[in-house]
Amino acid sequence: MAKETWELFKVTYVGVTHLTKSRLQGLRREFEMLQIGDDETVTDFAGKLSRVVAQIKNLGEKLEEGAVVAKLLQATPRRFDPIMVSLEQFGDIDSLPFEETMGSLKIYKEKLKSHQ
Repeated sequence: MAKETWELFKVTYVGVTHLTKSRLQGLRREFEMLQIGDDETVTDFAGKLSRVVAQIKNLGEKLEEGAVVAKLLQATPRRFDPIMVSLEQFGDIDSLPFEETMGSLKIYKEKLKSHQ
C-alpha cells in the first residue's frame, strides 16, 4: 500500500513538474513577445506586463525588477524614445523601480498630449 501511494505521488509530482516547466516556458515567451499596441495605453500595458510577471513568480521563477523595467522600456513605441533614452542614460535600469518608470512614461505621455 505504501509503495503504491509513493508511486502515485511520484508520477503526480513528475507530471506537475513537467506542466510547471511547460507553463513557465510559455510565460517566458509571452514576456519576451509583449509589445505596447498602437492604441494601448501605457497603464494597460503595465497591467498586462504585471500579470505575466506575477504568473512567472507564482510558478517559482525569480524575475528581477530590472528585467521587468528593461522589458517595459524595450516594449514602448518610438514616440517614447526621448524619455527612454533619458531613463537609460541617467538612471540605473537595474535599480530603477517599475512604478517610478511607469510614472515617468505617464508624465511624458501627458506632455505629448498637451502639445498636440
